[in-house]
Amino acid sequence: MMSLPTHTKENKMSGNNASGYEIRQGLLGQAQDILQTNAHMHYERTKEWVPVTTEAIIAEAEKLYSFVKTRN
Repeated sequence: MMSLPTHTKENKMSGNNASGYEIRQGLLGQAQDILQTNAHMHYERTKEWVPVTTEAIIAEAEKLYSFVKTRN
């Protein structure tokens, strides 16, 4: 049986037709996911909640973007 492609954030961003807005939106989503995962892992270890702020998400997205723009 043939499987149909699924449309996920990863698939959408892998296309060459993504606009700058779509790339930034995807990076912000990835950054938020990273920070939320880290916060949950920290909570599981310490039972102490680390807030995920807008500023932290933007800083993480900027780190991801700087990596993306330096690679070919």
